[in-house]
Amino acid sequence: MDSAMFYTHAVIWCLGAIVAILALSACALLLAWHVYKDAIGWPTIVKAMKMYRAAQEGKTHE
Repeated sequence: MDSAMFYTHAVIWCLGAIVAILALSACALLLAWHVYKDAIGWPTIVKAMKMYRAAQEGKTHE
């Protein structure tokens, strides 16, 4: 019985650690995007892609 409780506790602890790592990764990604957005001036990823494509088309037509 004690080993079952030990392994149950270990599984719950590992799942909690994985969830915490995913949450911290999401926060880091969000923070990085906000810093990048403020530095570059692109409010959304879609606008960034449109601006990149427009810049690439401008380079190919020259």
